[in-house]
Amino acid sequence: HAHPSGAPLPGSVPELLRTVFVGEGYSAPELAERAFSPEVLRTRGDFFLALNGEGELLGTTCLVEPNTAFVQVAVDGELEVHLVAVRPERRGQGIARALVTFVVGEGRRRGTGRLVLSTQTRMTAAQALYESVGFRRNAARDWTRPSCPNFRVYELELAERRG
Repeated sequence: HAHPSGAPLPGSVPELLRTVFVGEGYSAPELAERAFSPEVLRTRGDFFLALNGEGELLGTTCLVEPNTAFVQVAVDGELEVHLVAVRPERRGQGIARALVTFVVGEGRRRGTGRLVLSTQTRMTAAQALYESVGFRRNAARDWTRPSCPNFRVYELELAERRG
């Protein structure tokens, strides 16, 4: 299910993000309190949800436009992938791969030249997934912020670059 920026998200989305990012030590609780609030999430970007047959949220991710308040590294011609998260008890079932593959297709449908994403250095399973889908590390774009460890940047070319 797609939820465009500005559309209300199910309450299970903030809960899942807190479970994954705070519960697994990737985000500080005080930062997540605001960042994962429904009001902030609904303006972050376009969310994509993986649901089971009963409508239960299994996983989520978000596409963020460049030149917005939430962008980390994307520039014109790029979309940024944020918040790939899957319920811990549902991992290993291909849900994250399906979400990432879906947003790659969504980027192509939108005519985006490149997808970019940032991942913390210790998110090695996520990095392996991104590489298996075709993303390549670009260490020249790595970044950091005081509240978090270094971030690794990955890119996936979607269209021929003109220039």
